[in-house]
Amino acid sequence: RVDILNSKTEVSMTTVMAKNMSTTTLKHCEEYTAVISKKGYLSETRIIQTGCNPSVGMKLLDTVKLEALEVNKNYALNNIYYAYDKTELTEESKRELDKLLEILSNNPSIVIELSSHTDNKGTEQYNQELSENRAKSCVNYLIEKGINATRLIPKGYGETMPIAPNENEDGSDNEAGRAKNRRTEFRVISL
Repeated sequence: RVDILNSKTEVSMTTVMAKNMSTTTLKHCEEYTAVISKKGYLSETRIIQTGCNPSVGMKLLDTVKLEALEVNKNYALNNIYYAYDKTELTEESKRELDKLLEILSNNPSIVIELSSHTDNKGTEQYNQELSENRAKSCVNYLIEKGINATRLIPKGYGETMPIAPNENEDGSDNEAGRAKNRRTEFRVISL
């Protein structure tokens, strides 16, 4: 399935059910977002910028390879941000969660664990509670958008599962490592 939305207005322009190829006509001088999805796979998003000269046609040829969803595999959700010490989702975070919403909508039997992680600044208890509340915030957003709560398991891991060092070898702060550790992921529990 290929959904094409006007990037400025977020209004759906067209939906194309595709096997191996799809074609559609778009307006000149516009930016579109194409969301490519298939049951059992991660969705893919592409930005399409059309030319501004109406006398020149433009053909866009693109190949998209979707990644199959796997049980017990973690998938990172990029661009899930919060203000310092906060759990409220930003508008940018909601747009990222909308991609997960698309996956959940296209796979109505999927059950996921949505997890939040922190770096090690602050106490273990503080980071654990913060991550739990952030995971719940994401799950609540998806429930508000119509996903059944029984398909979503919020889980906070605090600072217990770093993917990068929080400090450099010399003991100094590793901000890049901390940033990687402050993340939101989902794991497929069942398909």
